[in-house]
Amino acid sequence: MSQVHVTVSRREGRTHVRVIADRGGVAFLVYFLSTVGWLIGMGISGAVLEPSTAPAVIALVTGALGGAFVTARSLWKTTTARFRSQLSNLMGGLTRAVDESLRDSESSDPAQPQP
Repeated sequence: MSQVHVTVSRREGRTHVRVIADRGGVAFLVYFLSTVGWLIGMGISGAVLEPSTAPAVIALVTGALGGAFVTARSLWKTTTARFRSQLSNLMGGLTRAVDESLRDSESSDPAQPQP
C-alpha cells in the first residue's frame, strides 16, 4: 500500500539520493478499518445494553468514535515508526551502493587519465 519513489542524482561531485514515501493508502485503511471495527463493537454493545435515552445513545456513539480514533492513532504511530526505520536503512544502503558504483565506474573509465 505504501509507495516509495527513489531519485538518484550527481551534483557538484556529490551523490544525492532522495526517497519519497506516500502512505496515504495505508492511512486510509488504518483509520477506516479501525472505525469499522469500533462501529461493529458499538452495534453489539447497543444490542446488548439497549440504550433507551438519547444521552445513552450519544455516549455509546461518542465512545465508539473516540475509541476508533485512539486505536487508529496508536496503530499509525507504531507502523510509521517501523516504516521510517526501514526507510532510513533503505536510504543508507542506496547511498552506499550508488557511491560504490560511481567510484567503480570512475576508476574504470578509459576517458580519464590514470595516474
